[in-house]
Amino acid sequence: MKTISLKYRMMLLAMLPTLLVSIAISSFAIYETRNFGELNNATFRDQMLTLRRNELHSYTNLAESAIDAHYNNSIQAPQQAQEEAKGIIRKLSYGPSGYFFVNDYNGNTLVHGAKPALEGRNLWDLKSKDNKFLIRDIDQAAKDGTGFTEYMWDKPGFPDPVGKVSYVKTLPKWDWIIGTGLYTDDIDAVHTKLNQELDSNLSQSTLVFLGLSGGSLLFAALLFGRLTLREGDSADHKLKALSDQVNRAQEHERQAIAAEIEDSVEEHLVGLKNRLPDLMVDKGVSDEVVNLLNHEMGKAVKAIQQISHTLNPKSLEEHGLSYGLDILCKQYNDRGRVPVKLYQQGLLTQRLPKGVEWELYRVIQDVMRFVEQSEGEGKVVVRTTFSEESVQISLLEDMVGFDPKSNSKGSSDMAEMLLNTVISRVEGISGEVSVFGTKGTGTLLKIKVDFNAESFDGVPALAT
Repeated sequence: MKTISLKYRMMLLAMLPTLLVSIAISSFAIYETRNFGELNNATFRDQMLTLRRNELHSYTNLAESAIDAHYNNSIQAPQQAQEEAKGIIRKLSYGPSGYFFVNDYNGNTLVHGAKPALEGRNLWDLKSKDNKFLIRDIDQAAKDGTGFTEYMWDKPGFPDPVGKVSYVKTLPKWDWIIGTGLYTDDIDAVHTKLNQELDSNLSQSTLVFLGLSGGSLLFAALLFGRLTLREGDSADHKLKALSDQVNRAQEHERQAIAAEIEDSVEEHLVGLKNRLPDLMVDKGVSDEVVNLLNHEMGKAVKAIQQISHTLNPKSLEEHGLSYGLDILCKQYNDRGRVPVKLYQQGLLTQRLPKGVEWELYRVIQDVMRFVEQSEGEGKVVVRTTFSEESVQISLLEDMVGFDPKSNSKGSSDMAEMLLNTVISRVEGISGEVSVFGTKGTGTLLKIKVDFNAESFDGVPALAT
């Protein structure tokens, strides 16, 4: 029973890190993409409506100017001045279907440029296609002198009512309300298209992450099944072999997820970023808004790139452990959640074996991530000493604490599981690890890995 329990615990260790990483990355990417997309779309629609309202304001001012000679004529009889002003307004138009209307304060239609048959009728109880009292809303909007109202209305050539916005202004000397309106279906169409593209990108990203997570779990399960079939080897040999395979599997999956982020999610975001300016410039959006949206989209792309670097650190891959740790600690300090101090002594002129570099880097990264996600305030201090015979790492955290005397069998404590993973990684590269600490107060990890001249890759290392 103890053997079966141990195997199941190892299976959990194999699957849990990959599952947690997949869930965290997918949740963050989808959340950030949706929030950013919704913000862009809302900003775009508001800006387009503002431009449309400015147009209506300008048209109405032009109409008012056209009748100004009659409105402010103190010699002409008021009734004659009003009739001549009505004639001028009836003839005014703009665009393919723009016209003006005039109502009095009681809801009577005095002028209607598109439907003269409505003139002389009281439309106080007229409802728009979205069940609004149109004339009452116009009267309410004009109470302060000017105002806007939005409603649904029939548009020639369209089977269903579409959105429309109107601007109205009072002419108090004559008790008139003059106004005009423009349809907003083109704005709504672009807004809908952007939302559809956003939903499509999110759906594709979700499927990608689900596929990677499922593949990771399947891979871990296969490793576990392979372990159960090897009954001729000793238990220690099995555990060490599985630990090495799990670590390699995790690195493989992290790199695969990082590559998928760069090739899929980042590609979708960049594609959306490139399409937005054309869509908005065609509709007359200002350069300021376009630049703002491009800036926000750039921030989202940068966040995705940071996640990709966490999974597959190119600084480590290209320049070695010393430089990779320096970049890692700077990244944690930039996030500001947990202070990290790094002290490096000695100089490596050649790269360590790739397996040694990656395992030591992941040990420090895993501990720092765990401390960062834990409740409370603390700091992490990392000291590295490089020589031609060994690399020694001292890692101190003063908040969480891993109890080295605790028997983790049957325990679900994440700190103890992480400690077991750290020990497994270090022992997998023939290193030694010492643990000093008390749960809840802090821990000191001391790691040492010895090697000889033949162990080096012969590639120059970049020193910080």
